[in-house]
Amino acid sequence: MEYQPGDYFSSVHMNHLRRQSEGYGVMAGLDISPVTATLDVIVSTGTAIVGLFPSASFKNATSTTTLSMLSNDANPRKAVVYIDEGGTVSLLEGEASPAIPEGKIGRQTQFPFAPVIPSSSTFVAELWIPAGSSHGIDLTIYQAEKIGGSFWTVE
Repeated sequence: MEYQPGDYFSSVHMNHLRRQSEGYGVMAGLDISPVTATLDVIVSTGTAIVGLFPSASFKNATSTTTLSMLSNDANPRKAVVYIDEGGTVSLLEGEASPAIPEGKIGRQTQFPFAPVIPSSSTFVAELWIPAGSSHGIDLTIYQAEKIGGSFWTVE
């Protein structure tokens, strides 16, 4: 996730960057695609490093996953996609609340808060769900950047 001027830096972002500096993160795939007709996203197969030291390991999401979200007619919300120690890709939705500052979206808002994922899980993406949205194309998706390099080997 590249940060822009005006973005709010939340505890979700801090935990993600801390864990990434410790070697945890998405290595390949796990790309998010919105579904046009419903308020769903599809997460592609991929590999991430998950867990807590010293038992961290490579986990493969071996099939695509469709995740559904709830809309709120009056207020937006944030959601977080993550992969857990079992290789399961999940979605955690935050509470809907008015956007603060008013008129801003996504990471340019301090509220609503993005939910905090389990400590042994790896962050995949943050989603902005606008008030009254009913289609995946209404979402703003902040995808985690990939980690790794030639020194990583996945078997």
